[in-house]
Amino acid sequence: ISFMKKNGIVSPFHYIPLHSSPAAKKYSDFKGSMTNTNLIAERIMRLPLWFGLSKTNQNFVITKLISFLYKRSNF
Repeated sequence: ISFMKKNGIVSPFHYIPLHSSPAAKKYSDFKGSMTNTNLIAERIMRLPLWFGLSKTNQNFVITKLISFLYKRSNF
């Protein structure tokens, strides 16, 4: 998210697992570990892609995301 922000792309955090939501904490009696759910939830973000986004801006977002992923993948 910070990499995208540095490149002028708004891509906010996206997902709070249901078991972590305020309502679930208040009303649920869930007991257990949701380790995988929590790990995945920490890695999900929203990309700024919608029907009105120009092809130029789509390509910019995609190129920046691929660039970030490529740098972190040790290829």
